[in-house]
Amino acid sequence: DRKSDRKSSRGSKPKRPKARVTNPPPASELSAHLYSKLKPGSSAATAATEETTAQTTVNIADLNDTEYSAHLQKLEDEEYARRLQQMEERAAAPPAPPPPQTVAELRAEAVVQQQQQRQAQNSRCRKYLPYATFLCTVAIGLTVFFVVFDGNVDNLPNLPSLEDLWPDSDPFDGENGDPNSANKWSSRDPGLDLTILNSLSKDWTEAFYQAVSDWDNPPPPEVDVLRLTTSTTPYESECSPVRDKMKVCNGRYGDTNWRGINEVLIRRGYILSSVAKMNDSYLSDSSIYQRQYTMCHEIGHGFGLPHTDEDFYNKDLGNCMDYTSNPKNNLRPSTMNFEFLANMYGVDINPELSVDGGLDDGMRHRNRYNQEETEEDENRRRKERIWNYGDSTTDSDVSPEEEDTPEWNEYKSLVRTSSTSHLDDFLEQVLHKDSVPPCARRTRKWRTLHKREEGQAHELDLGNGYTYRVSVLH
Repeated sequence: DRKSDRKSSRGSKPKRPKARVTNPPPASELSAHLYSKLKPGSSAATAATEETTAQTTVNIADLNDTEYSAHLQKLEDEEYARRLQQMEERAAAPPAPPPPQTVAELRAEAVVQQQQQRQAQNSRCRKYLPYATFLCTVAIGLTVFFVVFDGNVDNLPNLPSLEDLWPDSDPFDGENGDPNSANKWSSRDPGLDLTILNSLSKDWTEAFYQAVSDWDNPPPPEVDVLRLTTSTTPYESECSPVRDKMKVCNGRYGDTNWRGINEVLIRRGYILSSVAKMNDSYLSDSSIYQRQYTMCHEIGHGFGLPHTDEDFYNKDLGNCMDYTSNPKNNLRPSTMNFEFLANMYGVDINPELSVDGGLDDGMRHRNRYNQEETEEDENRRRKERIWNYGDSTTDSDVSPEEEDTPEWNEYKSLVRTSSTSHLDDFLEQVLHKDSVPPCARRTRKWRTLHKREEGQAHELDLGNGYTYRVSVLH
């Protein structure tokens, strides 16, 4: 019975359930677990194989469900560890070197790199080209606006002619090259007799008399053109013009954009009056050389002289009518200035003869600037003087009616207002004065004689043959 029961129990033995495979542990933990069980000196693959072979001898039938499941899980873990070890060994192995390139391949690669660099450069150029084009267009527009139209919006509708933009010659070149075309004072005899009024403050006395002395005493060979006298008047910064005389003044005129200015009234080519002003706002702290140069320069304009050289960067010519950045080199007039004056006022430039044909002892008309002209001398000169130089035969005696002409009054107004504002504002205001009829404003226009970094000169037609000229030294 027992045997039959044992057989029946064996025959009815249930099938062993499949072992459950749990999720494998992380690779790092699994590797550490398996490495601790490996035999010393054997590789991971060999150890896993030996242990697997040894386990195959285990009688599975003698294992219960828990042991069977653990045994299957162990085998799977060992296989997973073996594969993981192989992957780590392959990852740790150095990469295989690339196959060597041929010369043709190297050249082709270099050509490709050069093409890529050129394409990158062209791409950058195309990127910034629109910005550069825009900036150039704006710069050209601003240049045309300020140079051609003088920065005046009202001038934009009336485009200048080609003749205005590109004159046949320098507008000041005719006066520089031909003394006969320069504006001058009327004089009865060859040369110029002129009284210069000293309306300066005392700190300008030395510079004034030094400049008059330099103009009245030419250097050898002496060309005695100017016969100058001076007359001292009360200090006057406004510098009201006087007919047939040159007046020299000074004052703190503010930010006018000029150190010195000379303003003349011209009628049919002849100077009627001249005013020279020194701006202490710029000159009070300047060197004695700058003050002396400015004084000599503006008085020279009062005689009708143009600039000797308008190029600021040329070599200094050694005379005060030359633009310079070093006034010490150009403090006084030179021979070329007196030769120009001699041609203007009809004086023989033979150095051995004086203006009256006799021998010149070198002292003729010297120190005349120290002689104060009396009222009697002035009246006598005015009665004797006849404006008959060239084609002019106008009596120099000025009637009260002539003193009150609109042109003379406007000249006085221009002299008064030129020192009250910036030069650019002054030039603009003159064209739009309320006293000018609207019909005349359209044709009223400055004629720019020259405009340089160191100075400029302009003329304005006042009508009836009168012209106002202003020359400034920046």
